[in-house]
Amino acid sequence: MQYTYPTLALSLNVLWELLKISGVLLGAGFVLHHFSGFLRMKLSDTFGQHAFNLIFAPGIMIHEISHATMAFLFLHQIEDIKLFDWKAKDGSHGHVVSRPRSLPVFFKIWIKMGELFIGIAPLIVGPVICAAVFYFWIPGGKTFISNPRFVNFPSFSWGLIAWWYLVIAVFSQMELSDADLKGTWKGYLWIALCTFVGTFCYYKIRHF
Repeated sequence: MQYTYPTLALSLNVLWELLKISGVLLGAGFVLHHFSGFLRMKLSDTFGQHAFNLIFAPGIMIHEISHATMAFLFLHQIEDIKLFDWKAKDGSHGHVVSRPRSLPVFFKIWIKMGELFIGIAPLIVGPVICAAVFYFWIPGGKTFISNPRFVNFPSFSWGLIAWWYLVIAVFSQMELSDADLKGTWKGYLWIALCTFVGTFCYYKIRHF
């Protein structure tokens, strides 16, 4: 019992650090979500809705691939996927339908935590893809990332133009729908709970 209260205090401190870090990340996600909506609206007004969907279809596909990737990693069963649906009437023009698998309790916890990442997947996977393409395929990309100065930014090339197109396509399709966000708060609560319990058990065993 003599280690219970210090262990509890340490566990709560770790949980508080998690909440602070995740608060910053979720705040950044909130900004990206609304920036994406603004960018999509401006581009739609410029090109027209149908032309916009056609021109920036790769962004829609990456959005849906992001959801599918996280669903796969967090052991959800993908029941239906359509990367691009020209005839969609709800404005989404793509969808991924998944559901949790029936697995033992340990896996169910992983599955529950995954609901957060499945919902916000486009905010994670899209920027990662853009960064990876810039780093590995754009001449001078590695140099700029290693030393991010204006003079080190890659010079004009068709590859760089294609990368800018990719960035616009991805960032214009990062806005999350109500369906995307459904259940994300449950995943977040499970992550917070598991962090607290795991930390508490770790410090308890450490002082056993």
